[in-house]
Amino acid sequence: MFRPMLIAAVAALAPVAGAAELPACQITIHAVTPGGVVQEQPVVDAPRVTQVREVAPDTQSGLRRFVVALDEAGSKALAAHTAAHIGEPISVRCDGEVLSQPVIRDVMSSPVALLVDLPVGDPPSAGDLDAPREILAWVDLPRAVSVNDEVTLALTVLNARKQGAFQISAIDIGIGFLAGFDVIAITPAPQDRDQALGALALTIPVDVAPGGQWTLQIRLKPRRVGVFVGDIDIWAGDRFLTRVAQLQVR
Repeated sequence: MFRPMLIAAVAALAPVAGAAELPACQITIHAVTPGGVVQEQPVVDAPRVTQVREVAPDTQSGLRRFVVALDEAGSKALAAHTAAHIGEPISVRCDGEVLSQPVIRDVMSSPVALLVDLPVGDPPSAGDLDAPREILAWVDLPRAVSVNDEVTLALTVLNARKQGAFQISAIDIGIGFLAGFDVIAITPAPQDRDQALGALALTIPVDVAPGGQWTLQIRLKPRRVGVFVGDIDIWAGDRFLTRVAQLQVR
């Protein structure tokens, strides 16, 4: 299954031999309102980007990983914005197209590491979602929690199309992940929920408007210590995108 971009995070990474540059484009970083509206005036403009380099691929997703370095002014602007907007999204764009739109969990500065879906090998099959590069989805979780702490899994779906709503029909969450948790609440509440074929199936029909985004929040209480991993499938009729949820309970 073809997997579009997942996340962006801050990291200092060593370049790999023969590193390839991201295709030439104007990279900009933009604020996003809590309602999901991307601000046109960038927090970091293209002239602040000093280097883009490829590093080792992400071992979990298999996606290509790039590091974007900023000059001093760009790094300070990004750090100041993210420090003031913890818990809100931020949008990284390439010639106006979304590369990544994560929730800000910590102060970000230079360099910024991006997982992107630049094609490698065969193109996506006809069974993938329509315009897969314009339908983005990511899972937001901390890396680890204690066995007594409640935690919220946030699944966000972004429709970056200029026209045409994206119609979500259901969300499936792998039991391999949920085996470590009790589900306390789901927002928005599903029309129906069922547990079968190794997944918790949630019927949540929703249309994501062009340029809009939708978030599902699942409040969880850890049940036992361990590392819990499972797929999250986002269904659109008989087609789906898959993301991975992973969380360590200590």
